[in-house]
Amino acid sequence: MPSVVDAAATWILSAACVALIGATLLPRLRLGRWWVRVFDFPKLQLAAVAAGLALVTAAFASLHAWETSDSVLVSVFTLAAIWNAGHMLPFTVLWRREIPASDPPHHDDDLTLVVANVRVDNDARAEVEGALRTIDPDILLVIEIDDAWAHALETYAATFPHRVDVPRPDGLGLALWSKAPMSDTRVRHLISEKRPSIWATLDTPGGTPLRFVGVHPTPPGLDDDTGDGKRDSRVRDAELVRLADEVAAQNDDAWMIAGDFNDVAWSHTTRLFKRLSGLLDPRVGRRLLTTYHAQRPHLRFPVDHVFLSPALSIGDLSRVRLAGSDHFAIVARVRVTSGARPSPTPSDSDHEEKHEVIEEGVRDARSRGVDAPLAPAKPC
Repeated sequence: MPSVVDAAATWILSAACVALIGATLLPRLRLGRWWVRVFDFPKLQLAAVAAGLALVTAAFASLHAWETSDSVLVSVFTLAAIWNAGHMLPFTVLWRREIPASDPPHHDDDLTLVVANVRVDNDARAEVEGALRTIDPDILLVIEIDDAWAHALETYAATFPHRVDVPRPDGLGLALWSKAPMSDTRVRHLISEKRPSIWATLDTPGGTPLRFVGVHPTPPGLDDDTGDGKRDSRVRDAELVRLADEVAAQNDDAWMIAGDFNDVAWSHTTRLFKRLSGLLDPRVGRRLLTTYHAQRPHLRFPVDHVFLSPALSIGDLSRVRLAGSDHFAIVARVRVTSGARPSPTPSDSDHEEKHEVIEEGVRDARSRGVDAPLAPAKPC
């Protein structure tokens, strides 16, 4: 006859098992609801929780006669740990690299890119500027820049001969600064009028034009300033999918897409973006490179991304802490090494989903009064 303590422990572990199964399987639903999509993020954390619960259950079972229910719970927890941790496997040295290493690793043809989400309400502006000066990038994408940040970085910005600045309040601003010549620069709003993206063509030292896009789509789960509840992921997903579609339509060029995607590297949307665009992830086969939240080591996710054409190689990929920011900055040393074009690999269902995602994103943006006109795509 189980004791009251045993019965209570079994009930608690069973409830934890149900909750863990829900958190693990919920992202499999192709829904843009924020309360579904937020569970795309904590795969590593869920794996750790599942492994811990498996050990606790085994320890608890060892105190009394091992029962079938104990075996079921340990098995489910173990499978959940393996399933969630498996999403990390491509971002280890056990996986084949998608982007090759530059050989030699340092060359005059290299361009150093920094993707820096400075956090709009961050007061440590002098320290951030000092960190950026130390890195000395050729290309700098500044995310969440407002007028105060633009003023604070004005002297440093002047060291970049080519600039596109879109300072905006509330963490919606972007700026692209480059020492390499830029042409065909444009600011575009793919889905939401509040979310700019910066498009430019960079002249690389090797002479090959490099198409660059800097983005910062809408994050799911935050309170919506339109007063319509929390933000879903549909506007974000539509922006990323439409961007991928444009890359695929112009895949004769070398491309580099960078920014704070507000989405993790293993999510369905990010993998759909890769299949539609043909762009590759330099973290695959190297390291996970979690960038957010910088002040919470137990809650970190890879949400800042750099995606590259197969024409590029990479000599360095790292992160740097920015004082006062909730994001690490990404540092990527890239080089155009060949004429290889992006090779999109979408299935028929991917094409169907692409249209559905864009339509849903446009409808969601329109319902919130933030939709941007969807003009036909034009080359940058």
